[in-house]
This record gives sequence, structure tokens and C-alpha cells, in this order.
Amino acid sequence: MGLQADALSVGYRGHVVASQINLTLNLGEVVCLLGPNGSGKTTLLNTLLGVAPPCAGVVKLFGQTLSQMTAQQRARHIAYVPQATIGEFAFRVHELVQMGRLSHRGVWTGPTRADAAAVAAALDQLKLTPLAQARYAEISGGERQLVLIARALAQGASLLLMDEPTASLDIANQWLVLQQIRRLAKAGVGV
Repeated sequence: MGLQADALSVGYRGHVVASQINLTLNLGEVVCLLGPNGSGKTTLLNTLLGVAPPCAGVVKLFGQTLSQMTAQQRARHIAYVPQATIGEFAFRVHELVQMGRLSHRGVWTGPTRADAAAVAAALDQLKLTPLAQARYAEISGGERQLVLIARALAQGASLLLMDEPTASLDIANQWLVLQQIRRLAKAGVGV
């Protein structure tokens, strides 16, 4: 068992948006959460990530209560692709993807050969290698979304939570991302 929510209620600023959620995401499994805008899907993901505290209930990661784990411990097991492209980074694409490796080393420690290999593989899988030296702020919205997915892939976590990962992608890149999700599940990653 990977990620488990029991009798979970989620919300923000004291307002519960969804309650009595029981959910399990096992390794090698793909689970899709559907619902209308504003129904609490992103709030649920933030709670499953440990970013937002549950209003009630408990979230466990491999049997350990999520709230008892450090952010670095959680990041070694769960990677996240946010819903929307985040900020105007001055970083190059490969540098942003490399940030996915921070949970494997200290912030003040330089990248290792294993980090470089993971970054190169993630860029290659999403056909981003030609953009490796491009500035993140200067690429298209769809390419930015692919970079965020590559960052999560480079993280090498056993669970991958994605919030509308194909929303800003053209049909070819939507297909590419869906193929990667299938490949990850076959390799034992829970998505």
C-alpha cells in the first residue's frame, strides 16, 4: 500500500469542502479523480501531499502518518505536478528539472552523477532535451507544463500526484504524457 486516506475531510480557512474521503493509491496503480471546478480536487491533493493539514481524518504514506514525516521524507516518496504553470523563473529548463532531485541530497550539496542521469532521462522521456538550456520563462505554456512533469519524473518518487497535467498541452503532448503515465504504472509507480 502506498498512500491512504481514512475518513479524510479537507478544506481551507476553516471551510470544509469535502469530507469522509477514503482513498488508497497503491504502487503500480493509476487513479483518476474527476469532479467539477471548485469541488475540492486540488485541496484534496494538497492534503495528500502534506501541504495542507486535514480538517479531520488521517493520511498515511506507506503506513506512517503523513503529519509525522518531514517535507524531505515525503518528497522522497511523492512527486507533484501542479495544476498551473508556476511563476516566471529565471532558471534554465535543466536547472528547474534538477530541482526535483533536492529530496535526494541537501540544498547546499551540488548535483551528483545520479542526479544528472535522472535529469537527462526525464528530459529525454518528454522530448525536452533540445530545450535543456532554454530559459523557463521564455518557452510556451505547454512546454512549461512538460518541464514540471519532467521535474517530477526526475524526482524518482514511487508516487506521482498530478493536478490536471494535460490541461495546457496540445493533443500530441497530451498523448505523450498519458504514455508516460502508463509507463510509470508498469514500472510500479502509483499515479
